[in-house]
Amino acid sequence: MSERWRLRRVNPLDTDSAAGPCASQPFELHNGARSDGVNTAKLVVPYVCSPCMHLCSPAATSIVNPLPESRTRPTMQMSELTAAEPAFRRQLAALRATVSDVRWYPYTSLNNVPILAGFLPGTLELTPSAGSVLDVGAADGDMGFLFQSMGCSVDFLDNAATNFNDCEGLRRTAALLGKPGSLIQRDIDWGFELERDYDLVLFLGTLYHLRNPALALIRLAQRCRRALISTKVASQLPTGESIAHSAVAYLLDRREANGDPTNYFVFSPAGLERLVRRCGWKVLHAQRVGAVGRSDPAANDRDERMFLFCERVENHADLDKHHDF
Repeated sequence: MSERWRLRRVNPLDTDSAAGPCASQPFELHNGARSDGVNTAKLVVPYVCSPCMHLCSPAATSIVNPLPESRTRPTMQMSELTAAEPAFRRQLAALRATVSDVRWYPYTSLNNVPILAGFLPGTLELTPSAGSVLDVGAADGDMGFLFQSMGCSVDFLDNAATNFNDCEGLRRTAALLGKPGSLIQRDIDWGFELERDYDLVLFLGTLYHLRNPALALIRLAQRCRRALISTKVASQLPTGESIAHSAVAYLLDRREANGDPTNYFVFSPAGLERLVRRCGWKVLHAQRVGAVGRSDPAANDRDERMFLFCERVENHADLDKHHDF
């Protein structure tokens, strides 16, 4: 159970042969949100009574708890995102076709949706409906605006100095859609703070552009409940040795990959999973695409990407207090 609970004794049980000979007292389990019993749900389960080790009757073990607000809210599932993407893609293309003075990012982040749909269950909860989403390294904001079109509150976190068009694509798209999003301009490579919590962070195709990827992952875990992460990975070194199952990273030289000096660490698949775990995330689903098993950190014709769906650890508030992660 994710909520905080407290135990409280209730009236002693009436003893009978079915429930066991003891007069032990059951507990009601409350999360402290309400004390008047309103909006409560009763879970009836049998339990082993510790004094007599009998399987006591279900009536002896009513567990009463207020329904958590987050579980009463409808949720956005992966299947809904998949269904909404094609029409939104067409709408976005039509709107941008009317604009000639913006150098649009040449790749759409909406291409991530079919990949995600290929390995995430359709019933997977991404966010609560009208949940909060943070799109990091958003390019022109395609993924974030898709979530916004489905009712989510979306903030965009990017750095104009390294964004393809100085974030003008983000601003213009917001104006075209008539749904301005909040643009937070920060260089996340040097540490950053966020002013609110989020249900989901979109961290797609950005990690390998950072000098300090662990710091970014930790900061996001402190504020974001779940994460969709993708980055470039490598199964082999440029010299041909296999590293897929070793928790390592390759540090690219300047312009070694795609002529881009902002490319830094390319992790092995095992290395990426270890990195996110040590930064406060639990990996729930993972998938590799592209040149799986053949990829080279620098070769464009052997590019491999890894996608992760993660949930932060319960003790995420301790991430900056100790290193036992």
